[in-house]
Amino acid sequence: MATQSLSIPLDSRTSRSAKPQPAALSRRSRSVLRRLLEAMIESQRRRAEREIQFYLGATGQRLTDGVERELERRAVRSQ
Repeated sequence: MATQSLSIPLDSRTSRSAKPQPAALSRRSRSVLRRLLEAMIESQRRRAEREIQFYLGATGQRLTDGVERELERRAVRSQ
């Protein structure tokens, strides 16, 4: 479960009621780790789509039960 940390100083000079506004939170950039993870997921998705297109092209563009099972088997094997 991911938690979001807010940079709100909680010392004696700052009241606890000073919370960031929603617009300020939406302007915050995503972390480098989050961007890297999203890029890796997107790369895997594109690779899977290319593999499916290639395989369907080789089988005559028909998605039969057998072709679907073969694609699933290939996807599981490549992970």
